[in-house]
Amino acid sequence: LPLNDFHLYRIPVPPDFLTAKSDKLITISLAFNPQTKSTRQDYLANQLWFEVYRRIDQDSLVKKKSKNILKEDINSLNPNKVKMTPSSRSVNKSTLQQRCWIAGPRAGDSLLWPGVENPYLFVLVTGKEKFSCAENNMPQPYALCVTFESDSKEDIDLYNQLKNQARLKVPVKVREKVSVKVPV
Repeated sequence: LPLNDFHLYRIPVPPDFLTAKSDKLITISLAFNPQTKSTRQDYLANQLWFEVYRRIDQDSLVKKKSKNILKEDINSLNPNKVKMTPSSRSVNKSTLQQRCWIAGPRAGDSLLWPGVENPYLFVLVTGKEKFSCAENNMPQPYALCVTFESDSKEDIDLYNQLKNQARLKVPVKVREKVSVKVPV
């Protein structure tokens, strides 16, 4: 992730998962390894964190999170944030962050909205530089993990529903043919 920029991930959420009469849990974890001056947390060169949004389309979210938008407009996204525990403020200075959305058997409707057949969440990962060091010119690598858990007695086939909806961007390697003529 280039610092002072963001990555946006669209995470499909199966409707069967949200409507199941069981306890539901979505866990999102972020891990990164920044350069440091010392082993102390206050000396991390970079800081990364993530935010989770619902009931918003990608264009609106990107527009509101872009650098040219006024701070008041960014605050207008607060109704679209997913309430997770612990809060982002309590974990955003850590290099391993884990936050959970927990819903009971009758909950889950907060992630559904009219007009959208396949609900989804947006996970926005962003970061900033805390102090300058030689390695800060390079993007900050990180890992992001999203897990879904349900203790439903019904067979909601959660794994296959998520697998069928996930679209991973696979880098394509371009191969070039080179022919060499050897003089005889």
